Amino acid sequence: MATSKKPSNVLRSSSDPKRAILIGPAIQKQDRTFLKKKLLQLRIQKSDWLLGVDGGAQFWLELGVVPNYAVGDWDSLSPRSFKRLKDTPKETLSQDKLRSDLHYAIQSASRVGVSELICLGVTGGRPDHHLASLYELANASRQSPLRSVTAFGPEGDYHFFSDFMPQPLRLSLKKATLLSILPVLEEAQGLSLSGFRYPMNNGLLSFSSHGLSNVVSKTPCEIQLRSGCVVVMIPTEQK
Repeated sequence: MATSKKPSNVLRSSSDPKRAILIGPAIQKQDRTFLKKKLLQLRIQKSDWLLGVDGGAQFWLELGVVPNYAVGDWDSLSPRSFKRLKDTPKETLSQDKLRSDLHYAIQSASRVGVSELICLGVTGGRPDHHLASLYELANASRQSPLRSVTAFGPEGDYHFFSDFMPQPLRLSLKKATLLSILPVLEEAQGLSLSGFRYPMNNGLLSFSSHGLSNVVSKTPCEIQLRSGCVVVMIPTEQK
């Protein structure tokens, strides 16, 4: 089992950051416009902790931003970009490891104490990478001190919600928004859904198509659960 090189220090903002914005390496050429637009919508603040995961660090640099921290085995980062990160605290991973770069990046975000994790460039691409990223983010939703875990890709938005998070999850979505609520890691027990066309009261959501294609009927809509973890998937193309 390969181990990673632990960082000697962690760069913090002037005040302890509450929000981490992570850019991963799953960036296709056609995704770049989306990522730039989404970052503008997020309105990056000086207090945010900016994290680049391998090739995601290069995307930060292309935007003229030096991330606070970088994690990776650097297989998708150009040598020129790596030199530009020489003064950036980083965690160098072996290419021979049992977990993805994203896993170690999430751990670094947890170490600096952020409560909100926003991820870009971690979905799409290879389907196995995509699924593994969803698993890692679901695990993050059960990890203190994180209280909000989301991911955004050109194909859709992902909100992860577990029994470790403050209840309920409130989503301010437009009426008639199509979405799916699916269990990850384990079955969702004691699940209640309000503000949806197909509500639920203290129900069970197992690994099936049961939570597929629900619709927002009232905003904000709410999700509450007793145990387990779900991902709320909102596809970009609404049909």
